[in-house]
Amino acid sequence: MDLLLAAHFETGPQSGTFLMALRVVLGAVLASVVMFVWGAVFWMLLPNQFAVTRSLPTDNQIAVTDVLKTQLTADGAYWLPSPDEAQDRADDPNSPFMQRHRQGPVVQIMYRQSGIEPMSPAVLGMGFLHNLVCNLFVAAMLVWLRATLCCFGSRATFAVSLGLFSGLWVEIRQVIWMHYPLDYQLFCVAYDASTWLLGGLVLAAIVQANKDELVQLSCPKT
Repeated sequence: MDLLLAAHFETGPQSGTFLMALRVVLGAVLASVVMFVWGAVFWMLLPNQFAVTRSLPTDNQIAVTDVLKTQLTADGAYWLPSPDEAQDRADDPNSPFMQRHRQGPVVQIMYRQSGIEPMSPAVLGMGFLHNLVCNLFVAAMLVWLRATLCCFGSRATFAVSLGLFSGLWVEIRQVIWMHYPLDYQLFCVAYDASTWLLGGLVLAAIVQANKDELVQLSCPKT
């Protein structure tokens, strides 16, 4: 990578800074492409997701959505049961809300009144942009920590660990606090970890210290 990039630029402090910025952008873009393709494979081609999701017959889906249309009048997040400020005191363990919550069912609804094209160019574009922003953030961290993360293995481990940590933090807390099904959330953790494994390898291969910095830091040239 050094030879490929440095062949087009003169050496020196300014060229070194430019090369590093180029590595960050190039690494983030390529990692985002890899993660985007893997996301399509994971969610659209692999059959495993059907083992952790449930579905209703079409007639039942229509019946449920008809009820939602009549009861929910605005987009947003809804919780059932939800407390009534006039009846349910936060310090009352036997309030109507607490009783309904113990009896069940417990439901979370993310509601959008108007329909939307599931795989529109806008949705796909925002998904890729989300990947890119996250990869730019991780690439910037690799630059910031390049004195410590000298070799490919350490950079890859760092990037992959960030993805695994974020997956465990976000997905598993939903099981604890929001009562999400464990099997589905573990499936999401698997997606997060595998995605950042692939993206992290790309970032680790591209976002590295310049040759002169490696010498100054006494790092192996990797």
